[in-house]
Amino acid sequence: MISSTETCMFIKSLSLTYESIHVCTNECVFFQEGLKTTIICPKCNNNRYMEGSKSIPQKVLSHFPLMSRLIHMYICKSLAELMTWHKNGANVDGLIKSVAYSTTWKHISTTWPNFVDNPFNIRLGLALDEANPFGDLSIRHSTWSMVLLKLIYHHG
Repeated sequence: MISSTETCMFIKSLSLTYESIHVCTNECVFFQEGLKTTIICPKCNNNRYMEGSKSIPQKVLSHFPLMSRLIHMYICKSLAELMTWHKNGANVDGLIKSVAYSTTWKHISTTWPNFVDNPFNIRLGLALDEANPFGDLSIRHSTWSMVLLKLIYHHG
């Protein structure tokens, strides 16, 4: 059995780490960039850190950097082929079998035809599992949905 420490070391060796961003308890601000050293929220005056602590934040957002994951997907030949499926392997029999056959996908294709021409350009979608925006499930975290729209252009 692999320990959690070994797992963390393995993930770190792949550069698949996550970033932690301190957040105001009322979700007013992220304590980053110009607010990295701020202790009191400039919007609501709440303390950034737990009572009696100067280093333990009250709320943390875990952010998983996307670019390093995409780069790793292109390193693996079988995954790289899947990443270009929308251009090279899509079935065009007119039946909706995946998101690639949806009206939205077709709209992107007609609106940005230069983007569609390069099979290495990436369209990203976001799906959430175990989201608990209203806190009514018996899980210890709350996840709010977010909209992700990013067209990544590959010039080359």
